[in-house]
Amino acid sequence: MHIYSVNNTAFGAKIKLDKNIANDLLYSGTISSIGSSAIGSGIASSAPVLDPVHHIHSAAKVVDGAFALTGLGFGGVASSCFKLSLEFLKSALSKMKAKIPS
Repeated sequence: MHIYSVNNTAFGAKIKLDKNIANDLLYSGTISSIGSSAIGSGIASSAPVLDPVHHIHSAAKVVDGAFALTGLGFGGVASSCFKLSLEFLKSALSKMKAKIPS
């Protein structure tokens, strides 16, 4: 770490990361954001329509069921994304620990 400014209101430091560590952190953040978007889409698509008449018709129930299954699929995608993101984060942390001198 290289400290380039210290005063009463701010502290600035330049931290150099290895390119592999920076890439792992970048991938982790990107995949996590994809997972967050997927879970949001899944929740939105599986939420029922608020119109009470809508649920009387059998065709609407089929459409609601299809949207619920789509939401479940998005939830599975989100779960996979979060798991993969965690693996990249663990990889970056282990690489950082290996670089710290004992």
